Amino acid sequence: MEQVDLGTVRYVFEAGIDSRYLPLPLPEPSLLLFVHEDDSVQVVKKADMWLDSMSWTDKGLFYADEDNDYFYEGGKLTTIPAKKAAFADALVELDDRSTRVGLYNRGFSEDGGYREDVYVSTPQGNQLGNAGAPMSMVGICDNSVYGVSLENDSQYREYLQLKLIVKDKIPQTKLLAKAYPLGTSLYGSDESIPCVDNQLLFISTDSIDPEETPNFKLPDMKDSLPTIKLGGAKFDGDYADLFTSVDELGHRVFSTLEKWDVQTGERLVIPLVDKAGKQLTWSPGSFRQGKHSLLGRELYWFDRGLLVKTNIDSGVTEIVNDELKGLKNNWIVDRFKDGKFIVYVERLDEGGSDLVYTFDLLSGSLVHKKDVTFLRKYLGDKSIAGIEIPPGEK
Repeated sequence: MEQVDLGTVRYVFEAGIDSRYLPLPLPEPSLLLFVHEDDSVQVVKKADMWLDSMSWTDKGLFYADEDNDYFYEGGKLTTIPAKKAAFADALVELDDRSTRVGLYNRGFSEDGGYREDVYVSTPQGNQLGNAGAPMSMVGICDNSVYGVSLENDSQYREYLQLKLIVKDKIPQTKLLAKAYPLGTSLYGSDESIPCVDNQLLFISTDSIDPEETPNFKLPDMKDSLPTIKLGGAKFDGDYADLFTSVDELGHRVFSTLEKWDVQTGERLVIPLVDKAGKQLTWSPGSFRQGKHSLLGRELYWFDRGLLVKTNIDSGVTEIVNDELKGLKNNWIVDRFKDGKFIVYVERLDEGGSDLVYTFDLLSGSLVHKKDVTFLRKYLGDKSIAGIEIPPGEK
């Protein structure tokens, strides 16, 4: 990488091509765009990588491509060979803020097995493992990395698996628990989720379409291992009875905050409710949260233009900002970091501008908006797939 003064960088954007649907190899498909405070741009080319593969901490900037891992620390670039799939599923940093754990989706192999590359990467070297399934979500509890994957059993019923995938900085795969059927409709939940008190936290929703499935029968919750609890007490009734809300499509909906204990495997399901305790109707969307979206006892998340918070003890859910409500025909890339939510919005309608919004989580207010349409001249046929800001940015 050419010399970049990270001290004057306001944003880093990652751009590439979703090469899963194109002939390979692709010529120099990926870029890093460093946008400085004066709006000058430095472009760094790298090998193929699609989706977010950047992590910027006080120790330095990390990024990846299909050939290498890159550490830019103390003004020095260290390149570590790391052959991997070119589709990033998740990237998290361990407690030392230098070690990164990346998951890269290689897909089914010729022998029928599934390959999810897991790299534990440091400036001194890396270790490769296989998670065995695409991880819908990844979180860190007590410096170990856990993944949640969506699976189908022999009866084609969906369920979630909780796996240990990195311990003591060593890749490994150990099944800890499975859960029917709550939360299987994750619909694009961000790949990184927070952990508190050894519990992974995430928002989910399930829905039933009475017309398409008039005789719909949900799996017995007793199939879950070891247990699922509802609101702190074991639920022994008909799971379908929990779908008490109906959305605008006429689907019965059950929206929840999920807590999955990585030590016991027990899963606590808390319905989303308003301040009066009434169960909320939240149609399946694209819930965006992140490893840095928990402040105190409030979990912040983003869905279809709404910035939302949910109390992790009560499930009380409130909209904290609706400025982007109703966004349509847009490509969105986001990041929770340092008490802020940063979202890049590419206007796909003709004549639209590309904007970056920065929201303060505690106040819910918009603190900065920047037009970055000028980046289009660097992109060509590439799309922005990741955004980063300096650590501690105010």
